[in-house]
Amino acid sequence: MAQTMTFKVIGEQQIHCAGCESQIHRVLTRIPGIRTVKADHQTQQVVVQPEPSRTNADTVKARLETMGYDVVPIE
Repeated sequence: MAQTMTFKVIGEQQIHCAGCESQIHRVLTRIPGIRTVKADHQTQQVVVQPEPSRTNADTVKARLETMGYDVVPIE
């Protein structure tokens, strides 16, 4: 099974709708080494499948924060 990284949105800015999910998907898939992105407004989670040799959790977290989301990684 492929490795995934999961982030929980904890700040005031939340994932509100399918449009927010689509925007997160669009922005994160532009990061080199990101295979898949699944954002869920019901759970306030973003699950990313990376190529570990090409990107890392810090890069994904920084990009989400640039979008205005305060996130924490979930093990």
